[in-house]
Amino acid sequence: MQGRDIIFFDLDGTLTDSKEGIFNSIRYALNFFDIEETDDEKLSLFLGPPLVQAFMKYYQMSEENAELALVKYRENFVKKGIYQLSMYDGIDQMLKALKENQMTVCLATSKPLKFAEQIVKRIGIAPYFDYLAGATMDETRNEKADIIDYVITQNGFHKDRILMVGDRENDVKGAHQNHVEVLGVLYGYGSRRELETAGCIHFAKTVAETKSFILQ
Repeated sequence: MQGRDIIFFDLDGTLTDSKEGIFNSIRYALNFFDIEETDDEKLSLFLGPPLVQAFMKYYQMSEENAELALVKYRENFVKKGIYQLSMYDGIDQMLKALKENQMTVCLATSKPLKFAEQIVKRIGIAPYFDYLAGATMDETRNEKADIIDYVITQNGFHKDRILMVGDRENDVKGAHQNHVEVLGVLYGYGSRRELETAGCIHFAKTVAETKSFILQ
């Protein structure tokens, strides 16, 4: 997008397909409470929003139990889930092209930064990022709007130069709360309807379309 040379990327569903590791870790947490969940559609509701809120909303957990569920989730995720993902085809080439065009590339994910750093290093795309930001382990910063604001504040970025790229409504709403333009990718976990309802007007069906939109 013309004039937008600072690109913020979401991680899950935008750069990586991490559904397997996330679902397995949610099931691990639910099993601790003797809840067996076989419906992937219900688990897909966890792809995007903060996990404590999701456990409270979708499984009617108290805040105390939701916090414990998060601990159990991370227990499995750090051992197994973090390895159960793959990078979408073309992501590395896209990031390389953005850097070759002197763009600033940042990660703005609701995943804890500790895990996000390990993931981008392991799949080989860490060198393309100028700045990495994620949620805090104590959940004091986990909303996408707060994470986007944190990146802007820490780097002194001008908002009219930023484009947020993500696949869920929280990416769209978080960007708009910060008065930042957003591109919704349709190859991830969110539907076009979800993104449109959140206020998204720019879309890309593939990684190739995402790359072209950013560089146009």
